[in-house]
Amino acid sequence: MSRRTITLFIPDLEIGGAERVFVTLSRQFLQLGHGVRLILARKTGPLLAELDPRVEVIDLAAGPARPAWRFGLLTLLRLTRELRRSPPEVMLSTLTGANLVALLARLLSRRRFPLVVREAVTLRGGATGPRKLAMRLLYPQADHIVALTAPMAEQLQQSARLAPQRLSIIPNPVDHERIENLSLHDDHRDEIVALQPYVLATGRLVDQKGHAELIRAFTAVPSPLKCIILGEGPGRSRLEELVTRLGLAGRVLLPGVRHNPYPWYRNATGFVLASRWEGYPNALLEAMHFGLPIVATRYDTSVETLQNDYGPDRFRLVACGDVPALAAAISKTAQARSHAPQEHSCAKPEDALAPATRLASLLHTIDPQASASQKHER
Repeated sequence: MSRRTITLFIPDLEIGGAERVFVTLSRQFLQLGHGVRLILARKTGPLLAELDPRVEVIDLAAGPARPAWRFGLLTLLRLTRELRRSPPEVMLSTLTGANLVALLARLLSRRRFPLVVREAVTLRGGATGPRKLAMRLLYPQADHIVALTAPMAEQLQQSARLAPQRLSIIPNPVDHERIENLSLHDDHRDEIVALQPYVLATGRLVDQKGHAELIRAFTAVPSPLKCIILGEGPGRSRLEELVTRLGLAGRVLLPGVRHNPYPWYRNATGFVLASRWEGYPNALLEAMHFGLPIVATRYDTSVETLQNDYGPDRFRLVACGDVPALAAAISKTAQARSHAPQEHSCAKPEDALAPATRLASLLHTIDPQASASQKHER
């Protein structure tokens, strides 16, 4: 496979799953010998500090993310101009909104280059009617679509009317060696030790993540177990009010974003993912790396594969929104913690590179002319 410069497009590098994945992919593409060019709608976010200095960063300077219509329009216009000025050899975008903008920008730029879009979240709860319509109109224009799981691929095939050969299932990469090393740092060590024992949850403070259900569940979880929710978002004030109203101050804590969350994983009693919908959450894979007992909602059938791989006795599933079941599972999980990471949780280096290798190979082999002729085939 010849070495190429791979262009990545994402709105910014704020703390988030897709953003972390693109930082990891940029590092791994470089490791595989490719050049990496990263186009950002706005050059913001703490994950910028984690980029390899060899990554060429292009800032479209589209301004603040709100109002969304203005941000989207400026991003579209400036990305179109950038693609016209310097067409990529190959391009990979992620997140639905960014994917739609990338597809429109390529059309408007009148440049032809391979463009692969990566869908990061299930359509079951994450896409509104207008967004699904836009996906149906524009996703067939992509040269290829990457889904993270088989259920996501099926949803995309049905919603966007895509031929099966236009889709590939490639899971998220996890840089096991790196997160292991970061977990050994002494970041917030005194704070972490003082809070033990605790179960950990991570993610933006938004309704999708189910943090409110997790907080309610803790009214039925015995002391002294605490709940730590790492993340930030527009739902903070509502969640803090809920904690106070339920008398959980001191037991449920929201310390905000931690740029290095891995010492919190290493010292946790268990991990909880209460999301209403997801894609292929790296948080679960990272919890598995540290051998944590896990409680997760059955956000789609792909999570059952993770449960089978990890072991049902250490990976309990509950229905989305079932607060009593969530509380019962957390209570059982607190008794199951083994502080030594499980042997099966550590992957070989070549396994960690597998998703990046598959993506690079896909980007290399795409023939834009051939894929265009297939876009309406079933």
